[in-house]
Amino acid sequence: MLLLEEQWAALENGEDDDENEAQYDLACDAVCSEADDKRSAAGMQNKTRESAIDRLVRQAAEHIEAYKPPPQPSYAAEYLLAFAAVTALSFLLF
Repeated sequence: MLLLEEQWAALENGEDDDENEAQYDLACDAVCSEADDKRSAAGMQNKTRESAIDRLVRQAAEHIEAYKPPPQPSYAAEYLLAFAAVTALSFLLF
């Protein structure tokens, strides 16, 4: 757009030239149309990537859910009994 503005300023030179003005308008419209097309394509590409990422996240969650490790047993009761036994033994010996 800046290049078109510079070209327009160079061509204008204070004269009212309808042909150059029409050419400038067509060039501006073409640049804007191209930018809109690129923006639309980028938006579609972003949506495609987002859906692919969502699909991968969903697959990963399903995999994690399917392959959970078995629950680990709690050894709290055994530790409590061992602590009580050590405490009782220390009272007996000392």
